[in-house]
Amino acid sequence: MRVVASICSAILLFAVPVTAKVTYYDIGKNGENKINIAWESRAAIETMVGRTVEAHGLVRWDAENPAESGIEVSVPVRSIKTGIELRDQHMYSGDWLDAERYPEVGFKTTRVEPVKDKDNAWVLHGVFSCHGVDQQMKIEAEVKELPARPDLENYGYVGDIVHVTAKFDVNVAEHGVQIPKNLAAKVAETVTCTVDIFGFTNNKPHRDK
Repeated sequence: MRVVASICSAILLFAVPVTAKVTYYDIGKNGENKINIAWESRAAIETMVGRTVEAHGLVRWDAENPAESGIEVSVPVRSIKTGIELRDQHMYSGDWLDAERYPEVGFKTTRVEPVKDKDNAWVLHGVFSCHGVDQQMKIEAEVKELPARPDLENYGYVGDIVHVTAKFDVNVAEHGVQIPKNLAAKVAETVTCTVDIFGFTNNKPHRDK
């Protein structure tokens, strides 16, 4: 009986799945060139592109257990630049994004799920916040985890790395941003956003939670 019990215990031990530990990656603490977020407005007579290299947030990731995974990221409105200072000031004003009242644009997942038959592809279900208005959004993103690379540490790539890329559309009217009729030919109601960000494990306090 003891032998049978030992065999059964061994079978149960090896039958228990090994759960990968959730890894926490900080966004925005490793210097320049780790954040590249842009939006593009294509209207009838003008195309505008805004870009920022500033963001902060956290990627909480376990590819084997999506229920434990999530992403949250925020961008300071005043960090977004279009290449024309006067236009930037107009964008920050109360007539547009109103950076004084709503200083950040952000996205936070409520759940994630893998995309079938696509490596590193995930659907991020969450809330996009802009101009004080929250909207439910679904974004397809590529999320790649990379082991630490000592040869890259001098460039700010310290610790384990996660690389997140995505492209999605935002309807600014749905966030309460009204485009004056006299500017409708120059400013699109829907802008296309592209995200290319890196997160790292070397920054506390998040990584050991």
